[in-house]
Order: sequence, then C-alpha cells, then structure tokens
Amino acid sequence: MKKTILCVFLFFATILIPALAFPRQAGADDGPKPSIRVNCVNLPDGDVYIDLLIDDEPVSDGFSFGRMSSYDSDMDDYDSEIIAFLESYNVDGWRPALVTGTLNPLWGELKRTAVGGKVTAHFDYFGVPKRFKVIVVTADGNVTVTNVIERKAFNCVVDFDYAKKSYREERLVK
Repeated sequence: MKKTILCVFLFFATILIPALAFPRQAGADDGPKPSIRVNCVNLPDGDVYIDLLIDDEPVSDGFSFGRMSSYDSDMDDYDSEIIAFLESYNVDGWRPALVTGTLNPLWGELKRTAVGGKVTAHFDYFGVPKRFKVIVVTADGNVTVTNVIERKAFNCVVDFDYAKKSYREERLVK
C-alpha cells in the first residue's frame, strides 16, 4: 500500500506539479494558415510583378495590411511606374491585394525574377482570398490578368502559362 501511495505521489510530483508551476502559454497564431501558390511558366526572363486581384472594398479608414508604399522600406528596389500602375489599377472593382492593402494580413512577395521563363509566387496568412484573379506585370509593362479563380482548397496551387494565357487550379495534397 505504501508503494502505491509513493508511486501516485511521485507521478503527481513529476508530472502535475511542474505543469501547474510552469504552464505552457497558448499562442494566438498557432495552427495552419491558408495559402495560394502560383506557378508561372513561359514568362519573359527578368523581373515580373505578381499580385492577387481581390474585389473587396479598399480599407479607407483605419489600419490596413499591405499598401506597399506605406510599409516597404525598399521601395527603391521596385519599378516606380509599375507600382504606380498597380496602385491605380481597379477594373470592375478588382484591385491588387499586396499593393493596395487588405483588411486581414496577406503575406507575399510582389516582385520576382523569372529565370528560364519560370517563377513561383506564394501568398499566405489570414488574408488569402476565396475569390481572386492573378495579375502579372512584366518589366516591359505587359499586363496579363486571369479570369476569376474560386479557391477550392485550403492550400491551393494555380499553374499559369503566361504564353498561352491559361491557368488551372489543382488541389495541394499533403
């Protein structure tokens, strides 16, 4: 009987007491986040700007995530004419998410360098839209926009052929 009581005491002393004395804090940002990966092929080599077009109203008052010119300290790395074009782009209510900002955070890198005609753009976090278009602007100013894409998966992949102006969404299986 004494051994049983001793074993129970040791169990609580080694497991329960440290857990109560040093509780693990829960992180507010735990867990997976949705994502969109855009694989572009047949691009001209060089710099390309890839953004997601969203049809949400722009955030006019208060804080918004994004708005390139307001947070990016390396604005000199971007072509000012292309950034100005993207900031003013609004066709039938569709506007660039990274450049003009979103209500929820959306992480992504606007400018990529295509090598061998290929580049991949990643967008993730809470601001990943369910409906979007992909806009690609090349260094020489050519603009290509897809039709509306409805994200079907939590993590989706869009394969975009720049030369054919075609795309398809595939489900990302992990």
